[in-house]
Amino acid sequence: MERFGRYVLLERIASGGMAEVFRAAAVGSAGFSKMLAIKRMLPHLLTREDFVTMLVDEAKIAATLNHPNILQVLDLGEAGGQYFVAMEFVAGRTLMQVLAAALQKGVRLPQQFSLYVVAQALDGLAYAHQKTDALGAPMNIIHRDVSPQNIMVSFDGTVRLADFGIAKAAQRTTTDTAAGSIKGKPGYLAPEQITGDAIDQRVDIYAMGVVLHEMLSMRRMRRGSDDMKVLLEVFNGTYARFEETGVEVPEDVANAVYRALEPNPLHRWQTAGELARVLYDILRTAQATVGPQQVSALMGTLFPEDIAAEHEAQQRFANVMQQLSLANTMEISDIIRKVADASGMAAPGDATVVQELPEARSRRPLLGAVAAAVAVASVLGVFAFRGPAQGRLTISSEPPGAFIKVGGVARGTTPLTLEALPEGTLTVEAALEGMAPASQSAAVTAGGTTHVAIRLAPREAELPVTTTPPGAEIKVDGKVVGRTPMTLRLGGSSPVLISVELPGHAPKETLVTPGAAPAQLSYTLEKAPDVHKPAAGKKGKDRTAASETKAHTGTPATLSLQSKPWAKILVDGVDTGRFTPATNLEVKPGKHTIKLINDDSGLAAVFTVNLKPGQTQKIFKELK
Repeated sequence: MERFGRYVLLERIASGGMAEVFRAAAVGSAGFSKMLAIKRMLPHLLTREDFVTMLVDEAKIAATLNHPNILQVLDLGEAGGQYFVAMEFVAGRTLMQVLAAALQKGVRLPQQFSLYVVAQALDGLAYAHQKTDALGAPMNIIHRDVSPQNIMVSFDGTVRLADFGIAKAAQRTTTDTAAGSIKGKPGYLAPEQITGDAIDQRVDIYAMGVVLHEMLSMRRMRRGSDDMKVLLEVFNGTYARFEETGVEVPEDVANAVYRALEPNPLHRWQTAGELARVLYDILRTAQATVGPQQVSALMGTLFPEDIAAEHEAQQRFANVMQQLSLANTMEISDIIRKVADASGMAAPGDATVVQELPEARSRRPLLGAVAAAVAVASVLGVFAFRGPAQGRLTISSEPPGAFIKVGGVARGTTPLTLEALPEGTLTVEAALEGMAPASQSAAVTAGGTTHVAIRLAPREAELPVTTTPPGAEIKVDGKVVGRTPMTLRLGGSSPVLISVELPGHAPKETLVTPGAAPAQLSYTLEKAPDVHKPAAGKKGKDRTAASETKAHTGTPATLSLQSKPWAKILVDGVDTGRFTPATNLEVKPGKHTIKLINDDSGLAAVFTVNLKPGQTQKIFKELK
C-alpha cells in the first residue's frame, strides 16, 4: 500500500511485461473516495520511448470513448517518474480466463452465452469504429488487438472491450512505419494484416469471428505449433469448420461466423453493428433468455472462490477507503504506514519487487494481497470511523439496462450493486426507453443485502379509431384486432401500419409511431366502384379461368425484398426471421401486409402486396 500521486495503491492485482496493475483509491475532499485501477509502466521501460508512446496513445484514444461495453479510462498522468493510466475497476475475468476455467471444470460454454458476450463486445467496437472528434471528423479507430485477452466479463454480468494499446486512429501520436511490423496476436489477425494490404475496421470484425469460433468450439481456431505456422494458416484462410471440431452449431450461427471469417474483406460483415444485430436476432428467434443475470450466474459457477475473495477484499478495502477519505494529507501518510507495517505490505519509499508474468498468465488477484486486505481490516478496527449503520443494495430489471435513481439520486444502469447505503427505506426508480417508468421501495438493513427486482412494462399509447360508416375491420400490421369504433393500445417504439377495411368501400391505412401517435384516427370510407357481372357469353370462359385458378391456389408466391438500410421482415405481423436483402421468400397467394423495420434506427416501411399463385415480385423500399 503506497501513495502514488493523487491516488493510493491498495494492492497489485496483475503484472506483465510492460506494466503492473493495481487496485487503487481516488481520495478527494468532503469524504469522497472511489475504487479504480491504476496501470503503471514498469520502471525499466521508462527509457523506451516506443513503450511510453504506446501507453500515452492508449490513454488518449480510450479516454475519448464512453460506452458501457468499453473499459473506461479516467486519467493519464505521471508520478515519481512513472507514467500511469487510471481506469474503472472491473471485478471480473478476461474471456481467455473464462474459457480456461470452463475447460478446467469440464464445462462447455452455452452457445447463447457466447453469442451474447460477443454481441456485447461488438456493441462497444461499433461505437469505437463510429467515433468522431469534437469537430465531427471520423477518428477512424481500429482496435487491431481484438482477442479473448482483451474482452472483460465482470462478475455482475457486464462485458467490456479493453486495451486500445495498439489501436490505429487518425490522431495517434505514432505511425506504423516499421517495415514488416505486424500489430496484434497472430491467431486473431486478418489475412490483409500479414499481406501488407491496406487495413480498415473490418480486421476487427474478422478477429471477433475468431473469438466467437473459439467460444463455440472450445478450442483454438489457429492451431499452428509456432507463430510462423499460424501466420501461414491466416494467409491461406484455412480453419476447421464446426462439423470438423465435433460441435453442433445451428446453421444461422455457423453462417454468421463463417461470413466474419471471409478472407476477402468485401465478403465479410461490413460493420461491427451489423454482426451484433445478427447475433441478437438469432437469440431473439431462438427465444433465448440471456442477459447480465445469466452471465453473472455462469461466472458464479466458474469462479466461486474468486468471487468470494473479491467480495471480501472490497468489504475490507471499503474500510480503508473510508478512513483515507476522512483524513487530511498528513494523516493519509500515517494511515498508509500503520497499515503497511501491520500487514507486511510495502510502505512508501520501500523497494517494490515486480514479478513479470507471461502474457497468458491469469490476472487473478494475488492470494497474498487478499490476506493483506484482511490484515488491513484488523488494524483499522483500532481506529475505525464509527459512522451510521450501512447496508448493501442490489438492483436488477427486466429488461436490463434501466436507468436507476435511488432516493432521487442517479446511480447508474441495471444490473447494479450499491455499497455502504444508510439503513432505512429508500425509493428505487427505474426508467428505460419505450417502457413505462416504475418504482419500488427497498428496506436497507445494517450489514445485510437487500435485493430489488423491477419488471418494466412497455409504454402504451391510447389511440381511438373511428370510421364513417362504422363497423370497419381494424388491422395492425396485417393482424385483425377488432372493429370501429375502437381504442387501440400501442406499445414500444416501432412504427405500425393501421388499416381499416369495410366491404364495398375502399380501404385506408396510416403508419403510426406509438411515441408520436395522433390524438385519434378518423376515416370517412368511400364506396368502391361497382364490379359488373360477366357477360352471358363469357360464362364458360370464366368457369375455365376459375377452375385454373383453383388448381393453382396451392402454388406459393415469391417475394424478393431489398431495403435501405437493412431491415428484418414481418409478414402479416409475424417475424419471418429473414432480413433484407432477401430472395425466394415464399408466401401464400393473396393480400399481405409487409413490414420492414430496422430496430437500431427505428426506421420502417409498411406496405401491402396482392400476389397471385406462382407470382414472383421484386420490391425495393427506402425506410423512413
